[in-house]
Amino acid sequence: MKFVGWRIRAEYKRKIRGRSYENGEYSIMGLNLEWKRFTTWNMNDYMEFEIDLVKKLTPDRPVTTNFMQLYDGLDYRKMTELIKELITNAGIRIKELPENVEYHERYTDTHRYAFYINEGDVAAEILNVNGTELLSGQVVNRKNSVDAKNVIIMKGEI
Repeated sequence: MKFVGWRIRAEYKRKIRGRSYENGEYSIMGLNLEWKRFTTWNMNDYMEFEIDLVKKLTPDRPVTTNFMQLYDGLDYRKMTELIKELITNAGIRIKELPENVEYHERYTDTHRYAFYINEGDVAAEILNVNGTELLSGQVVNRKNSVDAKNVIIMKGEI
């Protein structure tokens, strides 16, 4: 029985391979792009419906969402405004950062620790930074610089 199943799969693969285009694709790129657009529009519509429903049922509670991971079938740039609305509604501050800089926060009972990681090839200037830089001991108010391929850790009061 296993042999027969293997033969059927091999025959199926042979037939599919014969239907591909010269470049090895099995579909038309324009249709793939249109499908991604449709999926993005559909997801936006669903999220808007879900937000409206949750706000209607629990107006005193923040509305959030949970993305498991980046999905190639969605255009997250088209979802930016909706995602920003969800983030600010949940009380999460949006921090504008230079390209290639990541930002993470950790809290204790008395302090906030902010991690700025520059994965770029050039130094980056970060605005609206307050606290003490842990590695150098320097007190920073308003702006700081992160060298290329480096990290700074800021300690601040809660």
